[in-house]
Amino acid sequence: MQSTVKNLLIVSGLAFALISFAVPLAYQYLGYNHFTLALAQVSFLILALAALRLEGVAPSQFGATPVHFIRGFCLTIGTYVAFGVAAVVTTGVEQVYITSFSLLYWLEEWFLTGFSEELLFRGYIFLILVKIIYIRHPKQVWSAWIISAIIFSLWHVPLGLWMGQQLSVLIRDITIPLISAIIFASVYAASGNLWFTAFIHGTTNYPLSPLIKSEPLLGVAFMIIAILIGRAGRESEYSFPHTFLYLETKGDYNAITK
Repeated sequence: MQSTVKNLLIVSGLAFALISFAVPLAYQYLGYNHFTLALAQVSFLILALAALRLEGVAPSQFGATPVHFIRGFCLTIGTYVAFGVAAVVTTGVEQVYITSFSLLYWLEEWFLTGFSEELLFRGYIFLILVKIIYIRHPKQVWSAWIISAIIFSLWHVPLGLWMGQQLSVLIRDITIPLISAIIFASVYAASGNLWFTAFIHGTTNYPLSPLIKSEPLLGVAFMIIAILIGRAGRESEYSFPHTFLYLETKGDYNAITK
């Protein structure tokens, strides 16, 4: 358990180092473009994969297998349809999603930004926090949501400072990731599917972002629908956090205290 805590601190530190120094330097010397954006996200992806491998966690244990991909995609389509219908019927809004479609932006937001950040912050940091807290204080496992959300929101600060954002904008940019991280963790906990969570994350960036900015409550409604559909489509018979702990130990919870 001590090694797990140590690894968590190291990985979190490296994540902050990347976003504080490596990524801004890349943007400064190579420009802010699709290439450098992809380079940054790939670096987060590699860090997350290395951290999970260090912990000996397989893709099936955090919901990232090809089967999870197909299932997550289907759940996302279901969420799109359910939210679209609900939004039109209840509010009369004429446009829910972006009408002009860009394959490049879609790939960037769903597969690069969405999956890399979800793998690092929900697939690794959140689950490791759940593991640590659940073993020591089972009734306080909810704090994993809060701690991981704070880490995620603070992680967005260095890049905002580098871009010269004003204090009011920076505070907003901290608040939004904080709330989003709690919701993304809830989607993940409900579904047990990291791909689904990544697709929902990507959707809030593209193609739903204009609606969320103009109608924040509709964004919350989208997330609630995602949680409900994720819960309904969960394939595991075990409730969270037992879902992940069971997969890791094959039912022997005492094994993860060693």
